[in-house]
Order: sequence, then C-alpha cells, then structure tokens
Amino acid sequence: MADSGGDGPALVKLDISHPVQLRISAVERLQVSELGEKWSEAGVYLLLERPSRDGEWEVYVGKSAADGGVKKRLLNHLKASKKHSWYRAVAVCPSNSGWDEAEVAFLERLVYQALRRLPGVTLSNSQEPGKSRLAPKRQKPLLKVPEVLAGVLAMLGHSGARSDTQSTHDVEESSRLGKLANLVQAGLVDAGTKVVTLDKRWPGEGTITADGCIHAAGETHRSPSAAARAISKRQSESGWTFWAVESTSGPTLHELRDHLRSGNVPPRFPELEGEMQPEAPGDVGSQSGDQPDHSNGKERADADGSTAQTPTRQDIKLADLVAVGLIPVGTTVVSTSRKWPAEGRILGGGLIEIGGDSFESPSAAASAIAGGTSVNGWTFWAINSPEGKRLSDVRDDLLVKAAPMGASLGGS
Repeated sequence: MADSGGDGPALVKLDISHPVQLRISAVERLQVSELGEKWSEAGVYLLLERPSRDGEWEVYVGKSAADGGVKKRLLNHLKASKKHSWYRAVAVCPSNSGWDEAEVAFLERLVYQALRRLPGVTLSNSQEPGKSRLAPKRQKPLLKVPEVLAGVLAMLGHSGARSDTQSTHDVEESSRLGKLANLVQAGLVDAGTKVVTLDKRWPGEGTITADGCIHAAGETHRSPSAAARAISKRQSESGWTFWAVESTSGPTLHELRDHLRSGNVPPRFPELEGEMQPEAPGDVGSQSGDQPDHSNGKERADADGSTAQTPTRQDIKLADLVAVGLIPVGTTVVSTSRKWPAEGRILGGGLIEIGGDSFESPSAAASAIAGGTSVNGWTFWAINSPEGKRLSDVRDDLLVKAAPMGASLGGS
C-alpha cells in the first residue's frame, strides 16, 4: 500500500507488507536532502543513470549499516563529484525491525547480482559486493527484494533492455531508421569510414562496411553493439554511444542516428570538422547564377558590389547564441552521452557552469565531464534534456540567419 508518512517527497513511495516487509522511496537527486528521519536507518540503495534511447542504463548499488543510515550515504554521494552523474536514487529499508550489518551486506550483493543479469544494465560499482555470512533462515525474507525492486524500476522507466537471445539485430530492425545501414544509405557515413572507441578502458577502432556492419577485432559484426561487445568483452554494451566517427572528437553513431531521425539530412554530418566534401571548381558563384554556400564562409556580393564574409561554424561562439536570444541565460544544458551524463547551466557571456565551475566553451565543459578526453561540446550538450536540441543545431540556426546579412561573429 502507499505510504502516507511524512518521510519526504518521492516519485515512488511504498510500504510493502507482502511478500517482504519493505519501505521503498524513489527520489530525484536534488530531493535526497528532503528525505525524512525514517531513512536514517540501515538499508540498501540504487543510484540510477538516465536510460539511453535504446533502453540501456547504468546503476550503482550501495548499502549503509552505519549511523545516519541510507540518507547519510545518499547525501555523501550527492557531494562526491565522481558520482555527480546519477539523477535518481531508490532507497530501501525494512518496515518492521531494522536490518543488521550482515543482512544489509547480503541484500546488497543479492540486488547487485539480480541487476547484473538484466539485459541492457551496466553496474557502475568498481567491484562486486563481497559475500555475507548469513544463515539460510535469515536469508529467506530477503530473497524477494530484487523482484519487488524490479517492479519499482519498471515504474520509473528502468526495465531491462532486450537480451541477446532476442538479438540486438532484431531490436535495431524494429526501427526503420535504427540501423547503421540507414546512415550509410543517407550519406551520413560512407563504406570504409573509420570508427573509434570513446572509452579509454577499451581503446580500439573499426571500419563501417557498405551493408552497415562494423569490422572490428578481426571480425565483421552486424550491429554497433555487437562490435562494441567484441572490444569491451562485456555482456551489455550500447554500440551507438560506444563508437565515434573518425576520431574521439567526432560525432557518435547515436548522434548521427538522431540527426537522421530528425529528417534533416545533409550530404555529410556538419560536425565532422575538416571532413566536409571538397567543392568542385566553379561550384561557388558560377555563371549559372547558383547561390554561394554561406555555411562554408564564402564571400557574398552585396547590391552595391561590395562583399561580406559570411560567418562559418568556427566563427560562432556560444556567447553569440546567448547574445541574440537563441539560448537565454540560465538555460539548462544536459549531456547527450550515456557514458558521461551531466547537467550544466548557461551563464552570461556564453559560459557553462557545472558544479560551481565555469567553462569558456562547450568543448571545455564536455572535456571536464569526460575526464580530459577531447570531446566535441557542440554535439555533447543538448537543451533541457538529452533528447533536446543540441548546441550544434542552435548554432546552425544562427548561421542560417546570419548568412543573408553577412554578419560578423566572434570566432569559436
């Protein structure tokens, strides 16, 4: 039954008496401090990362048997920068008598092992919880907890993704634009295009084939995820965010797929800096009267015969987007990367604030989140949510507006 006690705000708040006596509360990250004293008891908890569009997600499983209980541990995680990416917490405590240290340790390992078996779920714990010496009679009331938690997670949108027995290829086939072959057909990538891994733990590269496969680790794989698993050796891996095109600063396959689904398909993805196809002689300003390509920064002849240099993407700063009102000060920006989830806020002058630190460019802010890895911040950050408009899209909006005016902007 629902718990009406005054134990703080929650997305899901339950007091369960069967088949096991539990109190469960799911709260947003910023609501942790509002949890009531009922949560200052020994228990276990989950820290949830946002699910990707493929239904995959990461989770950290923890416990607390010390003074202050689950609430204190969650507050500690809230302060710890290395755990800044989780966005929801699920707290679990007994609703009758309290758990002792052995029961909490047993339950932590039990929940960890249950989540590890779910397809599409990655555990972010640095190591598996150790075994607990707990008599079988005392174990029995706890064995149903993972089943109850699975139901709560499903309510929160964190159910398991489809497993390999159902085939990653089948999952991708279910979406008309969900296959790598569609990116090849649309011209967003070519046969022979190199893809590289973004995770420093599993360096590697592969090659996209004409039929939308990836050749990596000595084999040809039918999907990005299958190729990613061949590199990482992990049972679950989202290949769409695992691979970037050409270099680690290039767009991920996930970003290219989103661009295709948006219906706005250019000859080449605009964020492949230096990879735009060269123009044939005479294409710009030809005698046929074709209009010049303003997006490439060509000179435009004004009515009086003078010329104005059209701004390029490199000319545009985040400050320009703020100055013209395309991105108001105070706007929230959210990482589009499942591997490096984070939130920031736009400040005056085009700065990005994250956790009290400010950065002068989108890429500098993204690199700080990615642990110093070179990242294209214009595609890394989206407005308000991971599914929102990327900064690169807003920049292109300004570019379109600026081209007819020959606007002069500051540089990227």
